[in-house]
Amino acid sequence: WGVLALLILGALLGRVPGDGPLRPLLAGAGQALSRLPRAQWAALMGAVAFALAWAVQVGIYENLLTHPDEMVSLVHARYLAAGLLGGEMPADPAFWLTINAVASPVGWVSQYPPGHLVVLALGVLMGVPLLVGPVCSGLGVTFYALSADRLLPGRRTAARLGILLLALSPFLAII
Repeated sequence: WGVLALLILGALLGRVPGDGPLRPLLAGAGQALSRLPRAQWAALMGAVAFALAWAVQVGIYENLLTHPDEMVSLVHARYLAAGLLGGEMPADPAFWLTINAVASPVGWVSQYPPGHLVVLALGVLMGVPLLVGPVCSGLGVTFYALSADRLLPGRRTAARLGILLLALSPFLAII
C-alpha cells in the first residue's frame, strides 16, 4: 500500500505544471531540505527510518516473528550467541527440517550466510534481538544520507528527496 501511495503521489506531482501554484511551495520545501547541514540531515533521516521500522515491529507485528526467514535466523543466531555453529539434531529431526533450514555436519543451521546472523547474535547477547532490524535500517539510511550529497553534488535537493523516500520506504519499515 505504501508503494502504491508513493506511485500515486509521484504521478500527481509529475502532472503539476511548471508554473502552477504548487511550484513555489515545492521549491521552498526543496530549498529547506537543502539548507540543513549534511550531518543533521543524515541523523534526522536515520532517526525517521529507525522510528518507522520500530513502529512497524511493535505496532503492527506486536514484536512477533512473522516469516520463516526471521524464525530460522533468530534460532541460528541464538546458537551463535551460545558459541555454537549450529544446533544439535535430535533423533527425530522432522520438526527441525523446516523451510530455510539445513541439516549439516555441524548440526542444524540456517540456509543464510552468517554475516547478518552474527549481527543478530550480538542483539541476542544484548537481550534486544528485535531491535537489530530497526537499528540497521536507521544506520543504513544515515550512511546513505551522508553519501547522497557527495554522489550528486550539483543536485542536493534531488539527493535529499531520494533519501527522504528511502527513510519512508515500506520495504525498510518491515526489516
